[in-house]
Amino acid sequence: MMKKMIVCDMDKTLLNDKQQLSRLTRETLKTITDRGIVFAAASGRSRPNLEDFFQGIPFASISDNGSTLYDVDGSLIWYEDCTYEQLKGIWQLIMDTDFLHPVFCGLKKNYVLEAETEAAREVAWHYFNGFNGRVGLVSSIEEVFDRDRLVKISLHTSLDGSEEQKGLRLLKDYMDQFMIRLSGEGWIDVISKKASKGIAYERLCAHLGLEPEETMVFGDYLNDLDMLVLCPDSWCMLNGHPEVKKQCRHVTRYTNDQDGVAREIIRTLGLDG
Repeated sequence: MMKKMIVCDMDKTLLNDKQQLSRLTRETLKTITDRGIVFAAASGRSRPNLEDFFQGIPFASISDNGSTLYDVDGSLIWYEDCTYEQLKGIWQLIMDTDFLHPVFCGLKKNYVLEAETEAAREVAWHYFNGFNGRVGLVSSIEEVFDRDRLVKISLHTSLDGSEEQKGLRLLKDYMDQFMIRLSGEGWIDVISKKASKGIAYERLCAHLGLEPEETMVFGDYLNDLDMLVLCPDSWCMLNGHPEVKKQCRHVTRYTNDQDGVAREIIRTLGLDG
């Protein structure tokens, strides 16, 4: 069946190890979008952060690990936020834990506590584009709710990321209330139980009037799984997690640092002839 949409995770999938789009990847995305194929980035990153990567390339986005969904023109299609009342219990647990460093992800901006250490702020600024004005300082979680809609809390589990499993064990009692997932090495995301990359992928397909068979989906990590298993043409990166490889139909022949996604798109769609 002809492909009408290609959905890609970002870090360790579409981006190389320097967190950049290679020239081949950029050229491939430009080619498919010029041919009318929708490209969608599926990421834990926010929409404004993603826009920095795709200058001149139209793209839809499954952002904030699936709690926000944007159309190709950048308009918000759907979001699922968390209320202050819902977060009270888990927030107290986070506050009582010295190795969990929260970044609050809102529809407008990302936020870090003023009381955070300088090192933790640097990590937040690096991953959430703070030097471009997209990370604000707040005195409390209540201030976030005064300013914005909270769609995700990203928890950095110590500066070397070594305590992510400890963090997951600590949060286990809240897994029936929230979607709590590893989103990358050292990072745990807390989002609404009504949101995920898979849910947002289904909504995007419905919004565009597409069947899953008309799409290709690429990912590498556990937080991509519920999206990958919905697509008959699912691809795990050669450098991906072993469990993800088991559940995908295909594994790329090359890693993210070797243009793995672009090479499979070129081969599958016959763009090299």
